Amino acid sequence: MSSSKDTKNSRREQLAKERAASAAADQRRRRLLTVVGGVVVVAVVVGTGIAVQTSRNDTTQAALPATVTEVGGPIVRNPEATGVPVLDYWEDFQCPACKTMEDATASTVDELATAGTAQIRYNILSFLDGSLGNDSSSRAANAFACSADAGKQGPYHNTVFANQPAIEGDGYTDEQLLQFGVDVGISGDAFTAFQSCLAEGTYDDYVRSVATAGAQAGINSTPTVLLNGVTLDNAVSFDPTALTKAVADASAG
Repeated sequence: MSSSKDTKNSRREQLAKERAASAAADQRRRRLLTVVGGVVVVAVVVGTGIAVQTSRNDTTQAALPATVTEVGGPIVRNPEATGVPVLDYWEDFQCPACKTMEDATASTVDELATAGTAQIRYNILSFLDGSLGNDSSSRAANAFACSADAGKQGPYHNTVFANQPAIEGDGYTDEQLLQFGVDVGISGDAFTAFQSCLAEGTYDDYVRSVATAGAQAGINSTPTVLLNGVTLDNAVSFDPTALTKAVADASAG
């Protein structure tokens, strides 16, 4: 009897162990499936994030404002001026040194553009957003691109610099950027389009493409001014008389 009871007890213990092992195995499988499921979800989320980021960084299909002929290309102030020296300006609308240069030479550049003595091309960067902790350079650059569609890129460019905040980093409000459009004479349907362009950030990708082009061109400071592809010394680009002479010499040469 004792032996029979021992055998039954042994079988019960063995069955209990098997059930426990089976339950443990089931639990491990559930945990494994949960983890695998979690990994799959994370992979999808991460993969989606990468795709979105790639899409945001892919500016090859960027919408281009008027006068721009290629992604990352400059906005041309006076595209009708051909066969003349070309002045390329690399600037950031939040750059104090750029404003100093503009204050000194804006009227001279206006004269060169109006007379068709030189073609003026603006490459507007937005790198100061990172160091100043705002997005003002990018928004102002987009607004400037929007103004080109209304044919007001020259006066709009000058107006943004003329109203640069006294304290670096304060930036421009959307209301200011819109008002600058009014100030330079954008009106009617053109103003409606300009307003929509600002609100939708139509040229955000284009602005990023200019940043890429600047990096590829080795532009590492603003302002940088090139005359026929050759970087001008600040003593020239900041001085109206010297700038005028440099353009005249380039034309004669």
